[in-house]
Amino acid sequence: MGINYADALLKPVKLTLPDGRKVAFKRRGLKITLTLGDKTGEGLLRRLQHGPEVNVMVREALREAARNAGAEIHFEDGSAYLVV
Repeated sequence: MGINYADALLKPVKLTLPDGRKVAFKRRGLKITLTLGDKTGEGLLRRLQHGPEVNVMVREALREAARNAGAEIHFEDGSAYLVV
């Protein structure tokens, strides 16, 4: 469905923000979890709502996870920007 794409995209994302909070993405099944310091947010890979394009499904799941963690994520020109 998009699991391999999601794994390849999310695997290298483990970093620490300048204020000391850690950012990490994890995938388990169809659920993507964003950990932002002590907050967590979850998003689901939804094929029926977001169409057959794998990259669109993963982006929407990431947006949902970021919203649930109290942040926003924007995708522009092949880059992702996390706004906390």
